Amino acid sequence: MKVVVIGGNGTIGSHVVAALKQAHEVVIVGRNSGDIQVDMANEADLIRLFKTTGTVDAVVVTAGEAKWDKFDNLSEDDFYIGINSKLMGQVNVV
Repeated sequence: MKVVVIGGNGTIGSHVVAALKQAHEVVIVGRNSGDIQVDMANEADLIRLFKTTGTVDAVVVTAGEAKWDKFDNLSEDDFYIGINSKLMGQVNVV
């Protein structure tokens, strides 16, 4: 299978890539590194990504920013960091 891993050089993504590479062709995508650089918030970048990769069998997204702290220490703006990056980034990919 040909698998695109967006965030493939990150903390979690690098482990996903290591596991998948054992049996699959993996295309690593990142904002600043990887086989292809893409900003998930940029529609033109995503269109270019899938034009570049051609047909793929699977897409895995481990990318996105989030603010980490105790729940009571997080503000509404802190939650929007993850919503805008992780959630909407994945929506944009789809």
